[in-house]
Amino acid sequence: MIYTLTLNPAIDLFIDTPRMDEGVVNRTNSYDVQANGKGVNVSFILQRLHVPNQAWALVAASRWTT
Repeated sequence: MIYTLTLNPAIDLFIDTPRMDEGVVNRTNSYDVQANGKGVNVSFILQRLHVPNQAWALVAASRWTT
């Protein structure tokens, strides 16, 4: 078993839209949300190679105050 650790994971949002116009609401045809980060990407590749692995990520919550 291989463990990967991502210290700063990301979530990427990909959209499919026919146009992007400034100043108006742009509608999308579809979207895709993907986990990302170096350790996450390594785990994706290991999974494709049928290597047992587990991805770990450090996630911290922040609180904004005004």
